[in-house]
Amino acid sequence: MNDIEKKLEALKAEFLGKLEEMQKEAEEQKKQEEPKPWNPQAREKYFCVDNYFLSNSFYNMNDDVDSYNFEIGNYFRTRERAEQVAEKMRLLLRLEQLHDMLCPDYVPDWGKCGQKFLVYFNHAENQWTIGAYNAFEMRCETYFDTNENAKKAAEILNKEKEMDETK
Repeated sequence: MNDIEKKLEALKAEFLGKLEEMQKEAEEQKKQEEPKPWNPQAREKYFCVDNYFLSNSFYNMNDDVDSYNFEIGNYFRTRERAEQVAEKMRLLLRLEQLHDMLCPDYVPDWGKCGQKFLVYFNHAENQWTIGAYNAFEMRCETYFDTNENAKKAAEILNKEKEMDETK
């Protein structure tokens, strides 16, 4: 092998080594990219929550209904996931109804120190219970003005749960 061939082989090895390094770097960058939400392709089936809080299936026809569902995030890969979200929506509306019954004019003032009360489901105890926060707002929760009103809401939800379980 002459000098030129040796130099060519050395350059080829160096080039392949750098190419391999760059490919590894590109793969690492792909892993670090922000995850993107799933979007159904044209004519692909997806599920959404309808006006009755039931799951419905649609095929993406890129029409106004599909555009609206995609715009508000009302599209899911599976019926099971759409049903989970529908249940959360029903519970949130029920909590808001209880809020309006027990403390209709109350809006938490997060600029002021003082407890804000919420109702949540405790799976360990299998019942609705209450919590309080001074400064941490759980954005998808419903807050009550007093500990007593939050307790009343939890009691109502627990009675409703018991009635549902006995059906």
